[in-house]
Amino acid sequence: MLFDERPKENREDLFDREKEIKEIMSNINRPLILITGVRRIGKTSVLKVALNEIKIPHVIIDCRNLRPNYSRGDLYSLFSNAFSSKLSTFLDVLSKIRGVSILGNSVELKWKGREYVSLSDLFDHLNEKRIVIGIDEAQKLRGPLSNEIKEAIAHAYDYDKN
Repeated sequence: MLFDERPKENREDLFDREKEIKEIMSNINRPLILITGVRRIGKTSVLKVALNEIKIPHVIIDCRNLRPNYSRGDLYSLFSNAFSSKLSTFLDVLSKIRGVSILGNSVELKWKGREYVSLSDLFDHLNEKRIVIGIDEAQKLRGPLSNEIKEAIAHAYDYDKN
């Protein structure tokens, strides 16, 4: 049998990471957890397995989909796509937020104009219920727009208890 290098989602497919999964699960009530390490050692797998086991609604934002000089539209599209993939989990909260459109199975976050929703506002509304937002490959959040996401995370850390 060949080894599948893709990220794992179930503990039985993950080898020798019980300590890391247990550490995440025992700290899941903390407002911020960082998973660090060199490339290709299984950080994404550990994140996915832990989130699947804790049974708390979650979404993973995969920043690998951002271009090097990403725009605000690209950033908001990244969040829109992630929430679209878990729409049934977040429909009740997302449907109440001004600046969020739900069309079929797709979520669109308005990133400009009168209906604009900031990422801080989005996090505040999502705080209505206990959820986990995982940001994979966060080092891609660089450049001029990196402050928007950093400020939203700082705001959520300080004010959003869920």
